[in-house]
Amino acid sequence: MDEVLKLWEGLGYYSRARNLHKAAKIVTGELGGGLPATADAWERLPGVGRYTAGAIASIAFGERVPVLDGNVKRVLARLLDLNSSIDDSAVVRHLWEVMDQLVQGRSPGDFNQAMMELGARRCTPKAPACDACPVRTFCRAHAKGTELKRPLRAKRKPVPHHTIVVAAIKKNGRYLLGKRAPKGLLGGLWEFPGGKLEPGESHNAALAREVKEELGITIQQGELVAKVNHAYTHFKVTLNVYACRHLSGKPSAHVHTELKWVRASDFSKLAFPKANHKFLDLL
Repeated sequence: MDEVLKLWEGLGYYSRARNLHKAAKIVTGELGGGLPATADAWERLPGVGRYTAGAIASIAFGERVPVLDGNVKRVLARLLDLNSSIDDSAVVRHLWEVMDQLVQGRSPGDFNQAMMELGARRCTPKAPACDACPVRTFCRAHAKGTELKRPLRAKRKPVPHHTIVVAAIKKNGRYLLGKRAPKGLLGGLWEFPGGKLEPGESHNAALAREVKEELGITIQQGELVAKVNHAYTHFKVTLNVYACRHLSGKPSAHVHTELKWVRASDFSKLAFPKANHKFLDLL
């Protein structure tokens, strides 16, 4: 799995790499190397949802099953002049039912691809090319002049921002790294110890607390090596990376699955979160 994560490094959504690895094992083992031919069978593989299963089954195997991605949702919202948010779960279920009714004929894969291409090339978010749209005569939103108001979306919440302190603990020419648990955000990647500041907490206090909680050791904080901003899908972080020295205690993995002392020259052999790559060279 470490090799897979290293190859995937920098692409984000690391659960996809883990699920791809699991699915490959099932295909080569339980399925004898043969790929599933139906949407139901594809959905039984780790990481494969209804959209992906429907796209593969219809396009590659000709099964009459629907797809529903962002482009198709937008097309349907305008065709039907939907006055409800396409982020609502009930609306999504309704759109799946509509697509299930629409995907008819001998070439369901062609129809599904056409719907996706229609949204990507004609029924675009901000400037739909209605004059060049092959289904404009059926479009209720175009008839009512509401195409720019569709689809409706749920109001987005403000993106949270977290201040993080990171301890680059060096001893005998090596840095102490921890491996994240396989499940959850950035699962299976290597990282430097650290974490979020609590309200009213100083960087020095946060470093000491996080290192004690994660490793059970005490450190001496040194200079600020780097200040890195990074954006994830649902939140943003500022990493404050400090050069630190190990004072006392034997490191033990309280939150990580494994600890390792690593020379900077060997960083390239390990998979790190993308945010870490913004300061690795400085170490």
